[in-house]
Amino acid sequence: MRLEQLEFLVAAADCHSITLASHKLHTSQQNISRAIRQLEEELQTQLLKRSKKGVNLTPEGEGIYAHAQAIMQHIALINSTK
Repeated sequence: MRLEQLEFLVAAADCHSITLASHKLHTSQQNISRAIRQLEEELQTQLLKRSKKGVNLTPEGEGIYAHAQAIMQHIALINSTK
């Protein structure tokens, strides 16, 4: 599991869109999709429901999202103390 994967999951869930998340994070949709799929494979569970209307967290994804969001908040706090 990489920090980038968690960051991408949080952004996609917050935006309900991989496209919007890619704009927010200044990366490609392919990078976000690939990273989240790799995370899903590693955790052996689906984290996002994908549709033409966007993405939504699965019940399993909601639990991982809560932890990932907390991690991202802690990192932002650490970076703000530099």
